[in-house]
Amino acid sequence: MYTEQDEAVITGRIRKYWIMLAIGVAIPLAVFVFAITKRIEPLAMVGAAALFIYALFMILEFIVPCVNYRKFLRGIHNGLSREIAGTVVEISDKEELQDGVRVLPVRVFMPKEDDEHIVYLNADKRDMMPGPGADVRLNCQGRHILGLLPLTEGV
Repeated sequence: MYTEQDEAVITGRIRKYWIMLAIGVAIPLAVFVFAITKRIEPLAMVGAAALFIYALFMILEFIVPCVNYRKFLRGIHNGLSREIAGTVVEISDKEELQDGVRVLPVRVFMPKEDDEHIVYLNADKRDMMPGPGADVRLNCQGRHILGLLPLTEGV
């Protein structure tokens, strides 16, 4: 949940920093081109140095950390995503509030692990969940159910 929101924010920041880089590089580049065409060597050297320093600073200080953080968020998202196959034991009628979202605890028996797990279903999606005793395959993000997957043989 949060990783997707954070990833959208970070992607927007990366886009904004690339635009800032393009605009910021335009000025020293214009000075450099002007100095080259007018054969003003000291100004050309200053323009080239300013161009290089600004581009390097923007990339190393702003863009690279955001790209690394986005990579980290994608790793978390992939690590938390999992599939649960089992039998619904109980769907609680009592709603709980988690992270500002109303959820229903669902107990699922997983025969491969010979254990029960509690996962959480968004209260608004109550009608999508089959009743107790039904075999299900759930797509989960951490402990939250994102949706039902098609049932295959040998749950």
